[in-house]
Amino acid sequence: MNFIFNAFSNLFKLIEWILKKTYKIIRVLGFFVFTFVFLIFGWIIFFLIYKLLIARILKNKETRIVNKFFYDCIVFFIKSFLDTFVEVKIWGKKNISKDTSKLFISNHFSSTDPLFMFGFIKDRIHMVIGPAYDIPVLKNFLRVLEQIDATENNRKNVVSNSIEYIKRNESVYIFPEGDLNNQQDFLNFYHGAAKIYIESNGIAPIIPIGIVASKKDVKEFKLFNIKSKKNNKTYKSLNVLSGRYLINIGEPLEFQELLNSDKSYEDKCNQITTFIKKYVKELVDEAKFDKFWN
Repeated sequence: MNFIFNAFSNLFKLIEWILKKTYKIIRVLGFFVFTFVFLIFGWIIFFLIYKLLIARILKNKETRIVNKFFYDCIVFFIKSFLDTFVEVKIWGKKNISKDTSKLFISNHFSSTDPLFMFGFIKDRIHMVIGPAYDIPVLKNFLRVLEQIDATENNRKNVVSNSIEYIKRNESVYIFPEGDLNNQQDFLNFYHGAAKIYIESNGIAPIIPIGIVASKKDVKEFKLFNIKSKKNNKTYKSLNVLSGRYLINIGEPLEFQELLNSDKSYEDKCNQITTFIKKYVKELVDEAKFDKFWN
């Protein structure tokens, strides 16, 4: 009797294993089919709908409806990728309020960080982007998605452009390091986030985020490295395409007392930047050494 029971138990386990593998294969195949359609026909659809039809109908008076359509397509693509290939763990979603504009900031160790943030943040975000705006075709698409150009020629406009979106009750995302760190130490945090917060009078709380992935899952694709003609610097393309990706969201930060103080503009920038860097480091360590293992 035990023999029969064990035989049936093993059979059911085998069937379960086959079904799980089949389901995973179907998901992967579905993702690649979607990717193929998106890449091959995406630009054709973009050109026909946006340039030939919508722009004429709206006569360039209001194109944000179309921009949102393409934004939603990108988000859907990213979510499909994450659901298929990456094990994403998120803590602190409750710290993201629904009704107000927000200023998201985080550490930055991979070229896929910006894409993954689009995938999990429900707000429509306007991300401060640098090197990718140097790529001729991509920069046009980034403009359609209403992302903020932070290249050298446009850097002076980053704060004012960010504040425009915040005043529309929309959210901005910025990586204060400005480049990819080595996952051991943070780079210097620039004052961009602090300036946006101060000059917008703190109407958008700062949402700090710590992000983590295993070093073995961060792969360099030299083919996609970007070499800047301005400073002759090479920006590496380091990507997370599988494995775990940890996102730890901290509590909203507001510095109203500091804003109302008599301290100089520079002192305010320094204090805010120092605090958010320390807090993000704590969020990263918490995700790595505490939350994930519990």
